[in-house]
Amino acid sequence: MVMPSGSVIDSTGVRFPLALCQDLIILTQTPVESEFAAALDGERAERFLTALPGARAAILARLRRAFAIEPLPQVSADPAEYLHPVDLLTALRWPGSGNLIAEVAHSVAGLALSRTTSPLTTPFLERSLEEHEQSVVDGHPLHPCCRNRTGFTAHDHLAYGPEHRPTVALRLHPARDHVVFGDWPSELRDGERILLPVHPWQAGRLNVSSTGTLTAHPLMALRTLSAGGWHVKTTLSAQITSAVRDISGGSIATATTVSGFLADVVEGIELQHNRASAAVLTDGEPNRALGVILRDKPVPRPRETLLPLAALTARPVDGGPPPIRGSATRSGGSRSSPSWPSRR
Repeated sequence: MVMPSGSVIDSTGVRFPLALCQDLIILTQTPVESEFAAALDGERAERFLTALPGARAAILARLRRAFAIEPLPQVSADPAEYLHPVDLLTALRWPGSGNLIAEVAHSVAGLALSRTTSPLTTPFLERSLEEHEQSVVDGHPLHPCCRNRTGFTAHDHLAYGPEHRPTVALRLHPARDHVVFGDWPSELRDGERILLPVHPWQAGRLNVSSTGTLTAHPLMALRTLSAGGWHVKTTLSAQITSAVRDISGGSIATATTVSGFLADVVEGIELQHNRASAAVLTDGEPNRALGVILRDKPVPRPRETLLPLAALTARPVDGGPPPIRGSATRSGGSRSSPSWPSRR
């Protein structure tokens, strides 16, 4: 429908500028795809539209694998007949599947948006841990909701998604009523109050006050960020893949204890230490929406590279081979093992 303002409302109910309407109406198939496309600037919107067919195929492949190996309700439709995972799930008519369909739709749009990021230019062995974490563009390799972030807009994905390599300003919330476990750093204290790092998405939703910010870079888990000498696991009451990423009171209370126990009993593996945990107290109980766990940031030894294992098999955004395959090719098929980075 063409509106007097020079805009168009497409079949999903989303309004677009008239100049963009033709491609968007043809190439978007769900409301969230249309919303994301309408929110992006011209060049990124074009890259997003180009990435949509591949994103749909990738999520379909994850669904088909799940149908083959998971104890799911009877699959009454032929997955091979569908080009969009939302159409396939809708055709199955599973009771109570509305949320799943919405999450998969968001995952398709989020994956297409992830693939609009620019390629990393740092050579693989020279990348920082943060760059390796942010190189995992497609998210979970098997989960159909690999890029579902329910509650996120397109701009939230760009502002906070690790694959887009943003700098994030964690809000420092002065909490007088709080609970702390472990060695809470003096830099995050203000007299009797602690300065609790709060993710800006969370801070905006809860309208919490702040007295400053902490510069951070999101890691593969999105709600865990690298900031100075710490990895900061924040509370994010958004559904990432299939779980809401808040932090329970039990997790706050046991984070340092469990970390210390594992360090004592596990041999041969260096574990990332939980240094401290804290939460705002609400009615005398830790608020699961305002908690944080601080971990010591791993520091590489000389000639050592730290990376998550997922970075070895991650699909580069430029379409090249994953690093593990590229290394095998460069080695010329020799029987000697390539010199792989180590993981601590």
